[in-house]
Amino acid sequence: MPAASPFQVAWDGEQRKVLEELARSRTAPLRRVQRARAALACADGGANAAIANALGVHVDTVRRWRKRFAADGLAALEDRPGRSRRYGPDVHLAIVATVTSARPGTNSHWTRRAIA
Repeated sequence: MPAASPFQVAWDGEQRKVLEELARSRTAPLRRVQRARAALACADGGANAAIANALGVHVDTVRRWRKRFAADGLAALEDRPGRSRRYGPDVHLAIVATVTSARPGTNSHWTRRAIA
């Protein structure tokens, strides 16, 4: 028998209502809907493997979500920022201006080296 998770998730009446509404949504982003379904299943005492199987995600993903739900509550449903941009918007603007205003020379298309 698998060990119970040390991260227990519980929702009050209003939070559960929000999660149930989001879990039934057909217009919300799939990631948020899956997280809401996982949050409800975690609160109902579901095992990580069973939740992962039902949602079609990896069990480690459910473990990570459960930990976030226990720590952050409903804020855990939101996407987290990824890696920061390497170059600022001014560099991107310069690249777009170069590529759209000048021809690549004798080549038929732009390459990364030619743009650099």
